[in-house]
Amino acid sequence: MTESNPTQSQDEDAVLTGHDDAPVSNALATAARMMRTRTAALLAAEGLFAGQDVLLLTLGGEKSLEVGEIAERLGVRAPTVSKTLTRLTEAGLVSRSAVSGDKRRVAARLTAKGRAKLDRIAEIRSRVERELLSGFDAKDERRLRKLLRKATRTISLSARGEEVNIQPADIDTR
Repeated sequence: MTESNPTQSQDEDAVLTGHDDAPVSNALATAARMMRTRTAALLAAEGLFAGQDVLLLTLGGEKSLEVGEIAERLGVRAPTVSKTLTRLTEAGLVSRSAVSGDKRRVAARLTAKGRAKLDRIAEIRSRVERELLSGFDAKDERRLRKLLRKATRTISLSARGEEVNIQPADIDTR
């Protein structure tokens, strides 16, 4: 918002999230995209690409994991994990080794340099969350968390093919 145009911020909000009667999914998707963009910019300053942080965090809680296990946990395909591991290995953040008894299977583990990145990743995630919630009071933040958990639970049930009880008043008749 500028002194000369006090409605600029409102106009920007409308472009980013739509108007108050626009679908909630638009605003949610926009907020998620903007968080990913902000996180990616901060990760880039650390020499990381978006997605590498999640893989490093996944390895951070384990001694080592096989490529297939990482792929399953992240919900991606094994070739995607292999490509990311190659980049992280080249950066000295991860080491790979064949699994004993089956040289075709590969396990990955964090190096000391990779473990050091975990703290920076946590700081970045915390910073982005603080930025996201900067205009919220504690009550608003709790309410947002509750609503997002409810929305996630509901869409998760639907995605699994389970019945979601939609009330007639919940259906948009526009």
